[in-house]
Parts: sequence; C-alpha cells; structure tokens
Amino acid sequence: MGLAMYLVIFLLSIAVLYYQATKSIPSRLNSDQAPKSRFGLVPACASGLPTRADGIDIVFVHGLGSNPDSTWRATQ
Repeated sequence: MGLAMYLVIFLLSIAVLYYQATKSIPSRLNSDQAPKSRFGLVPACASGLPTRADGIDIVFVHGLGSNPDSTWRATQ
C-alpha cells in the first residue's frame, strides 16, 4: 500500500504543477482573453488614440495557403 500512496501523491503533485503552469496561458474559451474581433482583425486607428502625421500602411496579402495557379489566373 505504500507504493500506491506514493503514486497517488506523485500524480496529484503533477496535476497541481500542470495547473499552475498552464493557468496563465490565454484561452479563446474565456471571453476576457479571446480576440476582440470576430474575424481576427484589429482596428488600426481607434477613436481617441493618437495617429502619426504620415498615416498608416495597410497591407492585404491575397492567397496565403492556396495555389497560385488557381488564385491569380482568370478562368478560361
């Protein structure tokens, strides 16, 4: 019975350490930690925030993770 008790204590210790190590990882299930935009887009300039005099650059990248032949060519 001594070995079983040590095993239970060991497993409980591992569970507590795992919980302590992972509780600070952000989760999308918690609304406070989830991204603030439904589509993962964040406004570049929100009201009340200072902006640079020369403006901002917005870059859209088309076709990430797709085939360039079907993405960039017109259908024939």
